[in-house]
Amino acid sequence: MNTRITYPKIIISLLILSIVLFLNTGFGFANEGILDGKVFTGSTGKKGKNASETDDLKFENGKMLSTGCTQWGFGWGDYSTKVEGDSITFEAVTTSPENGQIAWRGTVKGDMIDATYVWTKKSWYGERRQEKWLKGKIK
Repeated sequence: MNTRITYPKIIISLLILSIVLFLNTGFGFANEGILDGKVFTGSTGKKGKNASETDDLKFENGKMLSTGCTQWGFGWGDYSTKVEGDSITFEAVTTSPENGQIAWRGTVKGDMIDATYVWTKKSWYGERRQEKWLKGKIK
């Protein structure tokens, strides 16, 4: 059998290789661990209210931790990111065996972070829900 390489085959092969490399570089797609090693400190409070506390958000090994929520039993939670221009948006969920879950969503732009989070806890009388915000800078 005679196998002949032609220009169209080379061009198609290079195009496929380019697409695979592009997808693996993370341009606009999930970038696992892109915030790893960063710690942000900021003010936080209930939605529509002034700041009432401070918190640190730590990112390590593809996980995020709110140090202010550890007192309630919340630990590390997986986070995902998306790069949009010069901003990184992230989402994470942290859980506590006794106190429910917190769903995080935020944006990192330069050294600044702006996030919202919703803490939900189910109990025998229904679900409690708190919506909060966090604004801060890299530590």
